[in-house]
Amino acid sequence: MNGAQRVRRLARGAAACVLATACQGGSTELRDYLLIDDPPASDAPAPDGSAPKGDLAAVRVRSLVARSFLDHPEIAWRQGDVLAGAYRWHRWSEPPAEMVTHAWIEALRAGGRFAAVDGSAARPSAPFTLSGELLGFHELTDADGSHARGVVEIEVTVEREPRDGASALHQVVRASRSVDAADDTVDALVRALSEATRQAVAELARAAEEAVAGASSR
Repeated sequence: MNGAQRVRRLARGAAACVLATACQGGSTELRDYLLIDDPPASDAPAPDGSAPKGDLAAVRVRSLVARSFLDHPEIAWRQGDVLAGAYRWHRWSEPPAEMVTHAWIEALRAGGRFAAVDGSAARPSAPFTLSGELLGFHELTDADGSHARGVVEIEVTVEREPRDGASALHQVVRASRSVDAADDTVDALVRALSEATRQAVAELARAAEEAVAGASSR
């Protein structure tokens, strides 16, 4: 491990934070981050050149659930296969699962194919329900602390209860994306996680469209 990588790893520990505070003669500054909210791509044209609009049934979207590793405000990291933790002084302004759910809903709406995308109803308000888990939303480096990238992994279940002659549906789709950080800063990591999120929810939106289209045709 070179000197820069050693400093990066030690900076994650509370002892290093305390030492930095003492050396600077002041308190360490907390920094809050948000995902970069790029607008979703416009409706993709169909093969015949026309944009599909509302040709699929409405869907209800439940908020994603974060696995315990990600269920805290501090930005999570993993180093190699077994070492994991969170940055003490760098945290998300909103819960990770909440931010990714928002991006997921926007991606579903941007496709333009669902008659409605309901992300607020407490009771079933659409034939299909989408629910899932945020499995990855963290920095990942090699075992020596090098090659930082942002990793996002989401698993979603597309469900339909059997009613009005329609058969039941329970289909699981998953998307996993990894984007290299441009440099060794947390700002670059957040940009990488933002791009990985954008790619993952776009893939999930297409998978959900295919699942609902396939179920609707049966």
